[in-house]
Amino acid sequence: MKRNGVVLAESAYDTAARADAVVLVTEWGEFRELDLVRLKKAMAGDVFLDGRNFLEPESLTSLGFRYSGMGRGNKNQEVPTIKS
Repeated sequence: MKRNGVVLAESAYDTAARADAVVLVTEWGEFRELDLVRLKKAMAGDVFLDGRNFLEPESLTSLGFRYSGMGRGNKNQEVPTIKS
């Protein structure tokens, strides 16, 4: 749905569909329960930026995400970038 130039999605998975990266900037409980496998499959890319350090990095990296937590850094990983 489009409202005032903003596209509204029904779910986190719809939002992530074909996205190169996901940026999580909230601590809402619904995002703690995400099906990360489903989220990864929906995406075109693999970059996950956690602005609240809300999720466990190991959970995401084990699924193939290139994870970065704000202020947490990336131990033994390159900083995720999106190639054009």
